[in-house]
Amino acid sequence: MGKYAYINTQGYILEISEDSKGLPIIQGIQTKEEEITPNRRLNTEDLNSLEDIIKIMNVAKENNLDNKITSIDISNKNSYSIYIEEEKKKIHLGDTTNLSNKMLYAIAIIEQEKGKEGDIYVHGDLNNKFKPYFREKV
Repeated sequence: MGKYAYINTQGYILEISEDSKGLPIIQGIQTKEEEITPNRRLNTEDLNSLEDIIKIMNVAKENNLDNKITSIDISNKNSYSIYIEEEKKKIHLGDTTNLSNKMLYAIAIIEQEKGKEGDIYVHGDLNNKFKPYFREKV
């Protein structure tokens, strides 16, 4: 639409604006464009994803990362990703299992790869020998 829809934690659309107000942009929502109007609610699929978005943002806040998140991609419930413009890094979270550990790994990699643009992968099963890694953009 070229505009921003502000939603509350219950999934209600509060307003439509030209300004992003520095809040994270949620990409990949399933609610139809014509249904995105003030006082309406996101569809059921997006409401389920909203719970995960809230979890992601809460864990990010616990790690002082919430204000740096530029966007969250929810197009695939098993493959969430967040983008941090300031660091030029996309963090591939996968689903929301082990979210606190995934976020700690991501933060460590952000520090280790300071100044490099690329992707951080923490989307695997950390309890089953998956090792988070960074892939620099070429």
